[in-house]
Amino acid sequence: MDRAAVETLTSQRLLAINNLIGKLAAKEREFANKRTDMRYPLETRVLIGQTQARGQTKVLFEAWGVDMSYQGMGVLSNTAMLVGRYFAVSFGSVVQSDAGSEDLFIPVRVARCQALVPGMFRVGLLFDLG
Repeated sequence: MDRAAVETLTSQRLLAINNLIGKLAAKEREFANKRTDMRYPLETRVLIGQTQARGQTKVLFEAWGVDMSYQGMGVLSNTAMLVGRYFAVSFGSVVQSDAGSEDLFIPVRVARCQALVPGMFRVGLLFDLG
């Protein structure tokens, strides 16, 4: 992928995050938490994938998006995710992209993964847009 294509894709990803945060903020103006960056309830299915060598993203599994901020998001997953590992996340039909009907995948890094009960994990993902 050339530099212009990478910059366009990064812009699309940032716009998708911004649009989704705007929608969530409009629904939850009174939501408060202790973090420095406001988190908004998400409550939607997300796809977790791995970006392949040619830029295609292979879907690995589904998870449940719990909350989101400008810096990252929290998900519930049946699959443990190693801290520090990179994945890609798609919000599916929640976010419309200029890319057409294909899902827009946003690169993320696993910041934390906590087992809640056997087979269920709370995972913190940081957006990796650099």
